[in-house]
Amino acid sequence: MAAKKEYLSLLRELDRRRRTNQLAAYRPYLRQAEFHAAGATNRERLFMAGNQLGKTRAGGAEWAMHLTGRYPRWWQGKVFDAAVRLWAAGVTGEGTRDNPQRI
Repeated sequence: MAAKKEYLSLLRELDRRRRTNQLAAYRPYLRQAEFHAAGATNRERLFMAGNQLGKTRAGGAEWAMHLTGRYPRWWQGKVFDAAVRLWAAGVTGEGTRDNPQRI
């Protein structure tokens, strides 16, 4: 019984880590990777795609990488070696605050 409780506790911890560190698990698909890589040579980019195809996740992951300085091995985009300042804007204050934090 003690082993079962410990096992369940470890599963809960694994789930908590996965939910709170989504950046570590982010693996872009081809179009997302091309978007990221284009940042190395282009000051401005546009990621245009249909609904539910990863635009927000790609943008949020890139922001998180730039803000934390934690770039994965596969990263080919621009790398900042000093602190960056980014702006978020939206239609409402609540959406501007809450939506970027979900990513």
